Amino acid sequence: MQTPKIRIPLLPRLPAGTQFMGRGILFWWRVERQTGRYGSVWLSDSFDAPEDCPSPMVVCDLGSCGQLIAWLLDEGGIPLPDYYATPRRPGQLVPLGEGRSFVADLGGPPLALGVKPATGRKYNWLSANCLHFLQACRVELLWAPRAKPRTMRTRFPQRR
Repeated sequence: MQTPKIRIPLLPRLPAGTQFMGRGILFWWRVERQTGRYGSVWLSDSFDAPEDCPSPMVVCDLGSCGQLIAWLLDEGGIPLPDYYATPRRPGQLVPLGEGRSFVADLGGPPLALGVKPATGRKYNWLSANCLHFLQACRVELLWAPRAKPRTMRTRFPQRR
């Protein structure tokens, strides 16, 4: 039996009113993966010692509704496994998640930016597939404000 390929949803263009949040190599704290929350990300200037070189980020409209988007700047990062059907290409706009923005302090100097979904789910606040697609890639994080939150569908069943 062949494993189904993972397709990454890409945005055709930036939504109106999109705001720049920061530029750097995309990371998330280990606790996000261990708990399955995948709720926040942070940027670094260094691949080898990310915690020592956090990139400055602009926190846009904390607590507001919107969409967190990553604009891929280069094809680097951790090599993609064979089960990804979408190749990395500079310029891709990858939606990470939608909800209310927040800042998380999860154990280190870099503060992480994230979104809490309007659905109230406990896991996969951001798309884990999109995060792994962009793991350790140089990106620009963008915030697209929305008047009210939309729900983001996830392919993973929710844990109870």
